[in-house]
Amino acid sequence: MGTEKGLNLLNSEGNGFRRFTTRSRNGGTISSDHITAILEDKNGRIWVGTESGLNLFQPEDRTFRRFHRDSSLAGRTGQTAVTAIYEDAYGRLWVGRRDGVEIFNVEIGTFTPFDVRLPGGGSPIITGIQEDSQRILWIGTLNHGMASFNQVTGQIRWHQNDPDVPFSLSSNAVRTLFLDGTGGLWVGCHG
Repeated sequence: MGTEKGLNLLNSEGNGFRRFTTRSRNGGTISSDHITAILEDKNGRIWVGTESGLNLFQPEDRTFRRFHRDSSLAGRTGQTAVTAIYEDAYGRLWVGRRDGVEIFNVEIGTFTPFDVRLPGGGSPIITGIQEDSQRILWIGTLNHGMASFNQVTGQIRWHQNDPDVPFSLSSNAVRTLFLDGTGGLWVGCHG
């Protein structure tokens, strides 16, 4: 369970928690106590996003390996916070930030920017990432609706609130995305 005061792991008996913080006594601590995203990938690895970056939990010694973005990434603001983590059907790790999306190469530990610029320019604050059965990646943003990225054609399409269209998003402030077992995409908006 991620909180603003660290990461909590329920023990196997279910009667207590082990807390991981930046002040833990062992080396290899998590990069920040403010936990923003958690993902278990297809290989069983636990990835944790924090206000200070991406972390991989290493269960053998209960430590974390930190991954930092290269400050030379073109067009980026230097934001380190991870706001969303998602593994697609191809095994790629998508990392949402306050200034866009990156694809994380697990094998070599590097981030590659993904161009999801807003229609009028600029980079959105990412709030969630999901993928449907057609390999369309859905990317929620804080104030600009959501984008759909067709991984087959490479096309990006924006979906936003339009007061004149009754079936548009209720708000451009997308807070969360969830894909259910029938393929339905649930979009939680503020407003």
